[in-house]
Amino acid sequence: MYGKKVSTIHEMKPQNSPKISNIFRSNFNFCYYTGHCPFKITPYLSQSSGLFSKLVCGITFLLAFMKKISKLLLQLRRSHGQNPIDYIFTLKSAVSVVTIVNLYYIVFKMGKEIQNLLLHLGHMQSKNCWNISKIWDWRLKMVCWLPFLYSLGMVSQIYAIYEGIMTTLPPRQSLIFETNFHQSYANFMTTQMTNSTTVSIYPGYLDTFLGLVDILSSIFRMHVAYDVDYLLFTVALGLWVPCKYFSELLKDVGNKDASAILEMFDDLTIYLGLLNEIFSGLVVSNVVDVVLYYSIHLMDLVIVPSIVDRAALTTSILFTVGTFYFAAESCATVGFSSVWLRNWGNE
Repeated sequence: MYGKKVSTIHEMKPQNSPKISNIFRSNFNFCYYTGHCPFKITPYLSQSSGLFSKLVCGITFLLAFMKKISKLLLQLRRSHGQNPIDYIFTLKSAVSVVTIVNLYYIVFKMGKEIQNLLLHLGHMQSKNCWNISKIWDWRLKMVCWLPFLYSLGMVSQIYAIYEGIMTTLPPRQSLIFETNFHQSYANFMTTQMTNSTTVSIYPGYLDTFLGLVDILSSIFRMHVAYDVDYLLFTVALGLWVPCKYFSELLKDVGNKDASAILEMFDDLTIYLGLLNEIFSGLVVSNVVDVVLYYSIHLMDLVIVPSIVDRAALTTSILFTVGTFYFAAESCATVGFSSVWLRNWGNE
C-alpha cells in the first residue's frame, strides 16, 4: 500500500522523543497497513496515500458494510417475541451500520479536518512548552511511545483475526449467500464433515466467488469493529495526554510566564475543538453500540468455555473501559484547569 505523498504540513525533523502526534500516527498507520485507512501519516506529520491503498480500503469497507446490512436485514425478518434481547440484537445491528458509515466518513471525507489536526499538533510540538519528555510522569511518556502504541494495535488485530475467522464458522456464521465453497471451507476449518449439504444455485465459478465474498466480509466486519475500538481508545489517549500534561504544569505555575500558560490553554482549546469536529459522530454511535453489545455479551466471560474467546472479550472490555476512563479524566482535568485559571486570573 505504498503511495505518493499528497500533503505536507511543514518541514521538521522527526525526533525520537515522545510526542502527542505519535498516538495518531500509530493509529492511522496501523489501519493503513491492515487495509482500513486510505492514508498513512509520515514522521513529518504529512498524509501519504495512493490509488491502490484507496482501492483496498474501499473494498474492505464495502464487504464489511454488506455483512452488517445483511445481518440487520436477517434480524428484521425474524419474528420478535416478548424477549427484549431480540430487540436489542436488532437495534445493535442498526447502530453498527451507523458506526461503520461514520468511520468511512472520517477516513474518506474528513482528510482536510485531519490535516488541520496534524497541522495544529505540529504547531504545538514546535514549542518547548509542549515538550512531553520534560514531565516526570512516566505514563505520559509511555502512551506517546510508538513501540507501545504499535504493540496495542498488534494485540487488537490478533484478536480481530481470530474473531473474524470464528464468525465465518458455525454456529456464529451469518451467510449472505448459500454456497458450496463456504460449506467446504467450514468443513475444512472445523476438521469434520457435517451431514448437512448446501444446495447452491450458483454456477461453479460464481459459487466460489460469492463464497469467498462471504468469508472475507465476515473477517473484515470484525476487523473494522476492533479498529473502531482501537481508534477511539487512542483518541482518548490523545485527549488525555495534553490535558494531563497541562494540569501538571499548573502545579508549578509559579515559575511560568502568565502569557505562556494562557497560550498553552488556547492551544489546548483549539486542539479539543478539532478532535470533537472529527470524532464526535463516531463516538456517539460507538457508545450506543458498546452499551448494547455488553448488555448482551458481558456474561460470556463466565458462560463461554473457550479461553481464547474469553481473552478476546476481556481485551475488548479493557479497550472500552480504558477509552471511557481516559476520556472522563480528560474532561475532569480540563474543568479543573479552567476553574484554576479563572481563579488565578482574579488574584
